[in-house]
Amino acid sequence: MSDNKKYTIKYAAVQGFYWAAFCSLLGFTVIFLLDRGYTNSEIGIIIALSNVAAVFLQPMIASLADKYERITLKGIIWVGAATIILTSGGLTIIGGASFLVSAFITLSLVGVMVIQPFVNTMSVQLEERGIFINFGVCRACGSFCYATVSTVMGVLLKYNPTALIPFSAAILTLGLFGSVGILAGRKGEWKAGKLNKKKDTQEKKAQGLASFLVSHKKFFVFLIGVTFIFYYHVLSCNFLFQIIENVGGDSANMGVASSISAVVELPAMIFFIKLVQKVNCKTLLRISGIFFAVKSILFFLAGSVGMIYVAQLFQAGGYALFIPASVYYVSKLLDRADMVKGQSLVTTAITLGGVFASVVGGKMLDDYGAGMTLFVGAVVAVIGVVSMSVSVEEV
Repeated sequence: MSDNKKYTIKYAAVQGFYWAAFCSLLGFTVIFLLDRGYTNSEIGIIIALSNVAAVFLQPMIASLADKYERITLKGIIWVGAATIILTSGGLTIIGGASFLVSAFITLSLVGVMVIQPFVNTMSVQLEERGIFINFGVCRACGSFCYATVSTVMGVLLKYNPTALIPFSAAILTLGLFGSVGILAGRKGEWKAGKLNKKKDTQEKKAQGLASFLVSHKKFFVFLIGVTFIFYYHVLSCNFLFQIIENVGGDSANMGVASSISAVVELPAMIFFIKLVQKVNCKTLLRISGIFFAVKSILFFLAGSVGMIYVAQLFQAGGYALFIPASVYYVSKLLDRADMVKGQSLVTTAITLGGVFASVVGGKMLDDYGAGMTLFVGAVVAVIGVVSMSVSVEEV
């Protein structure tokens, strides 16, 4: 077996365990906290605080990683994974609504959010080492695992206590911990900042965060568009249980809805490399925006569980296309020295959208119900699509 295939399998395992753990945590946190006695507004605040912490930590860690060669991707991901394992493990034995529960669930969510750009950057560093993998296929493995966990958890939660949620998150993150170690190797010599083993004397020095944003104005507008789009996306994901309940569904229906969105992601992610060779990345990102907008409108208009299922099908050209396209876009648009920072800023924009979605969405659900909440989400999504479309550049 060639090195390319070996590393593709190893990296697919990393993506698989990451998104399985992500599903168990973010996908079912609302159900876990509702069962503990939290209100929608309180849940929104907890998720928002997690997002805020991640927003500050992601670019901070990325900037440090760009400057200091001693900071490795393996080390960054391991610290995040260890945080998730310890706090999720604690949540399995703590009952009720308390400060400790809030603190532990926040730390778990921060951990899984912060490491996402670094998980993605591992694929870029593989290419810098001369190992070419199909990122789309590996990311599709993540979607498949997300779909599997979502379906199984949705059914199991009808008959088992919600402590199953943090327990499964801890076990799956342990798998991530191990798979990252296997991919990076014993020495863990991968540098989170410098991507080549050999230094390029003509390579540009990494910019500070402020100067980077000033010198990349269109990219900054692109990030604003991403934030708006993911306001809607995170809203529809985090509060999917309440949205499903609003049309007469339950946790099993929520699991199926999440599974549908994850499964339909597979084609776009698997065949993205071939697709981007025929269609410019700029066009692909614009197409993904249109799918986001259509899905948001269908969510607002849905009056049954079946219509929610139909709306989830549009994940195929929205989120599924955006994720590999954004990774590719950043890798081609930015200088090598700023690549980790760029990937991190895209994730930060997504996370920032989640902050507003969590706070505003939770409050609106309590005060105005699902209908008005989804209407606002659709409007924000359309504004985001326009912003992203006018700012995305040819690469």
